[in-house]
Amino acid sequence: MLRRTLRILAFLLLVWTIAVQAGCLSFRTSDGKWAKKLREKGQTLQPRFTDAYDSLAQRTIHAVSIAAADSLPVWVFVHGSPGSSDAFLHLLADTSLSRRYRMISVDRPGFGYSGFGEVEKSLEAQARAVKLAVDQLAPNRPVFLAGHSYGGPVIVRFAIDYPEQT
Repeated sequence: MLRRTLRILAFLLLVWTIAVQAGCLSFRTSDGKWAKKLREKGQTLQPRFTDAYDSLAQRTIHAVSIAAADSLPVWVFVHGSPGSSDAFLHLLADTSLSRRYRMISVDRPGFGYSGFGEVEKSLEAQARAVKLAVDQLAPNRPVFLAGHSYGGPVIVRFAIDYPEQT
């Protein structure tokens, strides 16, 4: 009886683990759900999206932005691995930040809605992808950069390759 109970518990634990991991590893918030999630956290501003085409890598780079005004200083957030732009949802939802900064969160190549599953290994190509998205949402603007986990090396490469914009 004890052995059977343990097997059932082990099976249920396995099923639960698979279900949780499947949900946790999707790491994507659709454009349609961003506004709702931001409102739930207290943000009244509407998110703005872009899909910038990287002709060199032949892929589209997806990003989301939020700000009270286009003239505000620009913060760019780059997620780690795995992840997506929604890793910074809590910051984009912060109304005190969105009054002071234009915030942009980018889906790195191969993550989120930037060719999910087709990961780019080159830091140079990832930094170029971030630049393309930034140039769509905040053209010719200097930026502050924040990177989480693997986003750290990506923003360092961005700063090396585009010092005049950093």
